[in-house]
Amino acid sequence: MKQKISELEQQRFSYLLNKQYDEFAAMCDADLHYVHSSGVTDDLFSYLQKLKSGLYGYQQLDYEIGKVIDMQDYVMVTGDFYHQSP
Repeated sequence: MKQKISELEQQRFSYLLNKQYDEFAAMCDADLHYVHSSGVTDDLFSYLQKLKSGLYGYQQLDYEIGKVIDMQDYVMVTGDFYHQSP
């Protein structure tokens, strides 16, 4: 399962890098909550708004999956996310 999650994450990050935000959103659950390293939390809508406004402009993305936890109805992934922005 970890390999499949890694492949999906690679695709998701590719969409972010290429500013394909509709495709990115289609891969995300509507209840997504993203916690930034600053502690700020975005839901999917607010994160997409910030992406589209140019607040986040990723040039390079790397990630390291820590844990993949099968919760039966969904999979929870923890890990580290590294990015380079302009």
